[in-house]
Amino acid sequence: MALRAMPGTSEILTNLFEPKSIALIGASKSPTKWGFLILMNLTLGGYKGNIYPVNPKETEILGLKAYPSISDIPGHADLVVIAVPATHVAQVIRECKGKAKIALVITAGFGELGPGEKKMEDDVVRAARENGIRVVGPNCNGAMCSNPACMYALMPSYFPRPNTLSMASQSGNVGGIMLRMSVLRNCGFGKYVSTGNEADLHVEDYFDYFLNDPATDVILSYVEGPRDGKKLMQVARAVTPHKPIVMIKGGRTPAGSIAANSHTGSLAGADTVFSAMCKQSGIILVNDIDELFDVGLALKRQPLPRGNRVAILTTGGGLGVLCADVCHSIGLEVVSLKSETIKRLDSVLPPWWNRGNPVDLVAGLTRSSVTGCLDALARADEVDCILALGMGFGSARAKLLKDTSLYQDPDVKKMCERSIEEDMNSARAVIECIDKFNKPVLVVSEAAVLSKEDRKGSLELLESNGVFPYPSFVRAARVMKCLVERQRFLRAEGSGLHT
Repeated sequence: MALRAMPGTSEILTNLFEPKSIALIGASKSPTKWGFLILMNLTLGGYKGNIYPVNPKETEILGLKAYPSISDIPGHADLVVIAVPATHVAQVIRECKGKAKIALVITAGFGELGPGEKKMEDDVVRAARENGIRVVGPNCNGAMCSNPACMYALMPSYFPRPNTLSMASQSGNVGGIMLRMSVLRNCGFGKYVSTGNEADLHVEDYFDYFLNDPATDVILSYVEGPRDGKKLMQVARAVTPHKPIVMIKGGRTPAGSIAANSHTGSLAGADTVFSAMCKQSGIILVNDIDELFDVGLALKRQPLPRGNRVAILTTGGGLGVLCADVCHSIGLEVVSLKSETIKRLDSVLPPWWNRGNPVDLVAGLTRSSVTGCLDALARADEVDCILALGMGFGSARAKLLKDTSLYQDPDVKKMCERSIEEDMNSARAVIECIDKFNKPVLVVSEAAVLSKEDRKGSLELLESNGVFPYPSFVRAARVMKCLVERQRFLRAEGSGLHT
């Protein structure tokens, strides 16, 4: 099926994400104003295009020449960012005629407040249409593109490194959290836009753009209420056979729906109807922000499982039991291992291992058997996917001992060094299994929530290879379920059946 673009939208959004020049109307010298912070972030982020601060009261801001109005800037601006009071936005849009084709309106105080302010929002859209300009927002926190533009036209000061995850979010706050998480987890972000009230451009317009964007592999989204639900699902139907869309929806309860209406003016529809529409159109609907990120990262790196049969490798029996319960409850089959698989495991595990699934490493002080166990499970025809629990334990213990007097003992030091190396070997084995056997291996480690310094070693090795550990087996199991659902959708698409 040929990829398509909505007429006139793709080129316009290229000006948003990869502008060669930006005019900031409402630029300011005051650090308490958005016009200062956005300009600061554009410069700190390394944007290499021309920046034109517009403020009639200033001649220079942050070392850049300032202009009285957009009509005074040389040439045109691919993108105009507007951060002026709401009552002035429509007039500013009119002044952009012939100078810009797309406006990113940061300003709040429009339709999210009530009917009177909604009329003012309609005036902005009318002014834009009369003057050939498209509008992002209003009431949004900006947009960014890490590569190639190095463009961070954002209110928050986050500068994620390049990645192929892109996001369109009706909430700037949720989007900002995602950007911050990408920095903390060192996984990066590609493109991001806060869609705000969606007075003109809607979330599906960005989905359509991301479909044809070679720098986007996985699309993330937060929505409260689509402006045109039918159109959203039509676009998603065209996108999801090629690129996954992972979505979290606000306003799924009566209380959340009321909050959504006062936030972006969105009217959230019935949750059961929306969920069914998402399933039919291939959108992966998740429950919270952590899961949104977890699933997105897994879809970027992990192969899709052939089915729902999961093997659990655990460093302790109780952890495996709890994980098995969670897997069963969400529709993953904790598969019985075949005799040939058990024989392979016999060759690397102590004689007293449980000979079942979950595969218990029987709390041994050494983790040297992890590599052999992963290989045996990945080779097994009856296993579609693997959850590896409790990794990184040896490195954590070694770090603890290094800070004590016991580390002076040669045997303790040797044990610590061996523990670190075994953890590194386990991480290498995970990466090798994923690539060699084309099966997903999701890693669970409590150390996943620690600082970057504390994750050095095996977890850092995994992350540098795109395998991001999960801090709990519940999160990992939910991700695996989403990978299974993605595979089922693609198979149905291939057969011409829609579930």
